[in-house]
Amino acid sequence: MDNGLNYSKKERIIKSEILLKVFDRYELLFNLCANAKMRSLSDKSDNYMRKLGLDIVGKKKIKKKRNSLINEYFDVLQKDLEDSAVLNLVAVFESIAFNNIPSVVDKSKKKLSSHYIQSDPFSSSVKSFVKSTQDIKNISTIVDILSGNIPISLENDLKKIIDYRNRIAHGKRFGSTSDLSVRATIEKLDEVLESVIKA
Repeated sequence: MDNGLNYSKKERIIKSEILLKVFDRYELLFNLCANAKMRSLSDKSDNYMRKLGLDIVGKKKIKKKRNSLINEYFDVLQKDLEDSAVLNLVAVFESIAFNNIPSVVDKSKKKLSSHYIQSDPFSSSVKSFVKSTQDIKNISTIVDILSGNIPISLENDLKKIIDYRNRIAHGKRFGSTSDLSVRATIEKLDEVLESVIKA
């Protein structure tokens, strides 16, 4: 279960307002879910759960396992919220990164051109050394380009996040689970974005 709401490490100030908005929505839903779980456990009449439309109450043989069934139900729901938050965070990250690619490519071409004199060998084709926006089609290409330009630990975390996003998006058929909380995920993505935007 996500302990991102009780994240022990000093929190990074998130600079991307769009990423922060996604996280704030996740945090709100997570808190609503946690409150619904507590209220469901405390309402022995089960009226609250009936209002929610939960079908885990009211059966005599289930009465003994009531609390464990409620806990299990809401744990699954909270895990679904975490997965959804990771999907949304990576989608927003990808959108921001791809929106910034054209300006980064132009800056790189200008920087490279400024260091070549017309008479230097290959001066006429120097701009072809820089990837074009058409060469960058997916998030893995961005990770490859950033490799060596961001700390190795951050690059590894980014790869873990993307691998986990792929796992969620493809029915958990491949990839691995992530040990990063949603809070840690937004911090890592924000840190990478800072590198992409200033490039």
